[in-house]
Amino acid sequence: MRLKFKSILHLAAVLSLWSTSALAANISLVPWGSDPADAIVTVEGDLELDDDIRFQTEVGRLKWARVRFNSDGGNPLAGIAIGKIIRLKSFETAVLNGQRCVSACAIAWLGGLHRFMEDGAHIGFHAAYIEKAGQPMESGVGNALLGSYLAQLGLPESAVIYITQAGPTDITWLTLHEAWQIGIEVRRFTQPPAPLALAGDIQTRAEQGDARWQEALGLKYLLGDGIPHSPTEGLKWLRRSADQGFLPAIADLGEFYWLGSYGVPQNDVEAVKYLQKAADSGVPLAQYRIGLAYYLGRGMPINYTNAAGWFFNAARQGHAVAQNNLGIHYFQGLGVQQNIAQAVKWYTCSAEQGYGSAQKTLGMKYRDGIGVQQDYIQAYKWFDLAATNDEEGKTIPTSAVANVAIGNGQWYETSDVAIESMQLRDQLATYMTPAQLTAAQQLARKWRPKEKTCVGSH
Repeated sequence: MRLKFKSILHLAAVLSLWSTSALAANISLVPWGSDPADAIVTVEGDLELDDDIRFQTEVGRLKWARVRFNSDGGNPLAGIAIGKIIRLKSFETAVLNGQRCVSACAIAWLGGLHRFMEDGAHIGFHAAYIEKAGQPMESGVGNALLGSYLAQLGLPESAVIYITQAGPTDITWLTLHEAWQIGIEVRRFTQPPAPLALAGDIQTRAEQGDARWQEALGLKYLLGDGIPHSPTEGLKWLRRSADQGFLPAIADLGEFYWLGSYGVPQNDVEAVKYLQKAADSGVPLAQYRIGLAYYLGRGMPINYTNAAGWFFNAARQGHAVAQNNLGIHYFQGLGVQQNIAQAVKWYTCSAEQGYGSAQKTLGMKYRDGIGVQQDYIQAYKWFDLAATNDEEGKTIPTSAVANVAIGNGQWYETSDVAIESMQLRDQLATYMTPAQLTAAQQLARKWRPKEKTCVGSH
C-alpha cells in the first residue's frame, strides 16, 4: 500500500526523514527477567550520525535484546549502522501498536534477527535521496549503500525493490501480508507476559486462567524444570492453554504427541489434531509435520498431493527440511508435476541453510549435470559441506523448547549423510584436476549458512 504526500507540510516531513536534525535519538534500556544481560531496548526520535556509537555503547554488554522503535527516520547511515549492530548481536526488533518506524528507522528495524510488528504499527520505506537546489532527488550512492546492506541481511531482490521503490515524496507502508509476499520475514507481535522467576508465581498466574502461563507451566512439568517431572500435569496445563486458543500450546501438544517425548505417549491421531490447527494458523514446523503425516500416512491416509502442498507452505517460510522434501516431490513427481528445475531450486534453498541431506543431493546433481550444468567444483563443495556437517550430533527439538523450535523451524534427522557424502567427495576428487580441487576446497571453507532462504518463494 502506498501513500503519496501532496501538501507542503507533508513534503517537509518526508524530507526530514533523511536529513540531519539537531536532536539525537533517545536510547533506553529496561531489564528483562533475572539476567542483567537481557533487556528491552527502546529507540525513539530521529536517528543521527554517532547514534550508532551511542547504541553500541548502551547494548554492548547485552546477550539478548528486543529493540523497540518509534521514530520518523533520520540519517540513513545511522539506520544502516544500527541495523548492522542489531544483526551482529542477533537481537530482535519490534514496532508496537500506534507507533511509527519510517525510513532510516525502518532500515534499522530490518536488522533484527527476528522482526515483529504489532497490529496498528506503521513501518514505512522510501528510496535514499539528497537535496539539490532545494529539491529532493534520489541518490544513486545512497541506494547502492542501502542495497548492499539489504543484501547482507539476506533479503531477496523483490524486497530490495519494494523498499526502494517509493520516491522522495512517497512512502511505501509495510503490511504483514506484503512482507511475506516479498520475502521479508515479519511476525505479528503480541505482548509477552512479564517474566516470572519462581515456579509458584507461574502456577498462580496459570490458575488465574492466563493461557500464556498455563503453557509455561505445562512445559515446566514436562521438562522437570524447577518442579517434579509430570507428563500428566504437563499435558493438563497445555490443554487448558490450547483450549483458550493459545497457538504455542496447540503446537506444543502436536509436537509432543508426534514425537512421543518426555513421557508423553506417541499418538498420531492426537498429534495430527493439534498440528493441523497450528499448521492452519501458519506455524511452519506444524506445516512440515502435517506434510510428513500425509507422506507417511501417520494419523491420516497417504496423500502425496497434500504432502507436497504442506511442505510448500513450510518451505516458503524457510523450513529447511520441508524445502528438501519439496525438492524430492518435484524430482520424483510425487503429488506434483515432475519439474527438475523446481527440485534443484528447493534442494538449493535447503542446502544453503546447512541441511546435510540437501547438500549431498545437490552435490549429486552438480556431479551428474541433472537440472544444473555439470560442475565438479560445485559438486565437491556440497559433498564436502555435507561430509563435515554435524547434523548427526544435533537433537530433534521438541515443543518443550517450542518458542525456539517453532521460531527457527528446524528439525534434523539422524542419518548416514555425512559418511555417504565423504565417500562421494573422495570419489569425485579422483576425477578432478589439482586446480579444481583447490578451488572447490576454498569455496567450501568460505561458505556460510544463510538463514531461512527462499522465504515467500513461489
